[in-house]
Amino acid sequence: MIIIYKKSAFYNMVDPIVILDYTRSDDSWSESQIQLYTQRLSTLVEGKQISRNMKIYSLDYSFTFAHNGNGYGNALKTFFQAEIINAPIELIDALNIKQFVSQENLAALSSANNYVIDPQSFLPVGGFVMRLNSNTNETVIRPFMLYGTPFNFDSRRINSHLTLKGASFDSKVIRLKFAFNIDKTFPLVSQLSTILAKEGFALNADASLSADMPVVSRYYPPAPLASMLDDICTDNNLFFDIKEESKTIILKSLKPVDKPFPSGYFLSFNNYVPGSKLISTFSLQDYASCEFECEAFDVDLFKSVTIYDDSFSPGLFENLRRSIKVFSTARKLLQGYDFYIMAYELHSSKYKTSAVIRGSNNWLISNYKLDNFLENKIYAGQL
Repeated sequence: MIIIYKKSAFYNMVDPIVILDYTRSDDSWSESQIQLYTQRLSTLVEGKQISRNMKIYSLDYSFTFAHNGNGYGNALKTFFQAEIINAPIELIDALNIKQFVSQENLAALSSANNYVIDPQSFLPVGGFVMRLNSNTNETVIRPFMLYGTPFNFDSRRINSHLTLKGASFDSKVIRLKFAFNIDKTFPLVSQLSTILAKEGFALNADASLSADMPVVSRYYPPAPLASMLDDICTDNNLFFDIKEESKTIILKSLKPVDKPFPSGYFLSFNNYVPGSKLISTFSLQDYASCEFECEAFDVDLFKSVTIYDDSFSPGLFENLRRSIKVFSTARKLLQGYDFYIMAYELHSSKYKTSAVIRGSNNWLISNYKLDNFLENKIYAGQL
């Protein structure tokens, strides 16, 4: 289910637009459930009231939500794209971002561009609710803001396609300005906690970081919060994640001895492990990385999942580090392997609902360009 809040004709109100597919067992929602999630996601439109003018469309649609943790900048962004087949004209018109394409010259376009001071007052916001099992209430919810709604027909001019392109950020966090004065003679976590608490942010850091000192004493001049944390984490070999809804900042260590938090999820190939999520495809990449598709669950960047090798394929995990976790079956002992989530995509359509995860069995190697290091060593030895 996709929920979008469109600016209403009435002042200080938004109209909810709900897109679902009643032909899917996992996307059949009751009126009370729709109302519940519409109110739950209404925090995205602060200061606005939800009107009773709700529009519900049952359409054939699919979407992908992606979050990539490879690089500080990427980890601050999420991406959403939905494809809707044969959307009615009313829906196309309601979501059409036409303020820019209607401009006839550069001066008018610049004027329209300058108008977007706060995108939340200009672009539709919303989110999706993915039901993981039609027999349970387990869901995954993610927010986004629409920035593109192109519409076109297929090559035979039979079916139309409405594409919704979205991204996620919080304009308040982007605008916040901080100034940090870090002293290397005091623990870094306590210094950050004190500064962030003054602005209403809580810090959730790895326990192993509590006594760590900053690498260097440095004054960080006023800048947006994300930019400031980027500089501090780069200096101190850390990674951060801003949880905007709860105003919490997660701080993680990238040192090889400090591994990311476990997610509590475990997976297998043939379901020998009761309660495990089933993997449908699995491929190893590089030295310690993998990509696999599995049953959808509430994936979180930089947490870890355990894969139990019940594939009985000799050599599949031979070069990977073993976890301390082992599961015993009547046939044999199944060895577990921990993979840390570096990037993920959530897919939902009438054909399948799944998660595609890119993970690492070695936190250090995945953050370190091993091939480049070895290549440079060869060059250095020849000079």
